[in-house]
Amino acid sequence: MAVEKHIDEDIDFDAGGFAEIDAEGRLTLPASLRDTFGLHTGSAVACFAIGDGIMLIPRDAMSADRLAQAPRALDDAGQTLQDLLDNLPKVRQEVMIDMYGEEFVKDLERQYGHLVGSALREPHGE
Repeated sequence: MAVEKHIDEDIDFDAGGFAEIDAEGRLTLPASLRDTFGLHTGSAVACFAIGDGIMLIPRDAMSADRLAQAPRALDDAGQTLQDLLDNLPKVRQEVMIDMYGEEFVKDLERQYGHLVGSALREPHGE
């Protein structure tokens, strides 16, 4: 199973733009994004590394609404939460192989597999 890359229909290209990190590491989000997500001074934003990008997720009421919609999204996809959790190790490995190559992943398995259990050592072809 290859990792599918696609553009999500929910992407709003009008609510975006560019930002610059200042000397203190601060990032000012474009006003269109702040308005779209109801962000204001003091709003909390979770930050995650996703491939070669950064994902920002507002931690406010809007996030809670989206989180509440997650069970329906899984149901619409014919999946359960357990299906999602069961598939994470396989998808994680596929992403690692796509991003860094199979030899790098095998090297990680050899060096650190004993520390993380069998998740890294699952067969690549399943």
